[in-house]
Amino acid sequence: FLRENVGSGVNLDGWNASLTGRITDRIGVVADFAGNRATPGQTGFGPAANMDTSIYTFLFGPRLYGPSYRNVSPFVHALFGAARGSAEGGGISVSDATFAMALGGGVDLRLTRALGIRLFQVDYLMTRFFDVKQNNARIAAGVVFRFRTD
Repeated sequence: FLRENVGSGVNLDGWNASLTGRITDRIGVVADFAGNRATPGQTGFGPAANMDTSIYTFLFGPRLYGPSYRNVSPFVHALFGAARGSAEGGGISVSDATFAMALGGGVDLRLTRALGIRLFQVDYLMTRFFDVKQNNARIAAGVVFRFRTD
């Protein structure tokens, strides 16, 4: 889920996938990819109401893990990279690629050695589509697959 602030707020549904390589027990490097979309009628009121809108982010950076307690692992991260956004409708089509940054964190629950649940991840996501700064909120939850099981 992405709450995009482009003058009037827009809610976009979508997906998020990330891959983390652990350097130590407390430090990792993250590659995070997400796609969010809103179809006409989902995007609110005014001119945006009839637009098919999508945003894709490609972010990378460090993740720091806090102490685990009873299979619960908190984390924070600072991710930097690019975003691509597009909107189409009413005979208008626009797109832009720009810098993006996400600051946030979340909590994972370990179920087995190789499987867990991301209880939540909340990020402040900053983009600069068309040279205008957007302050967005991104919320995610899902399944965690662990390939390193020690």
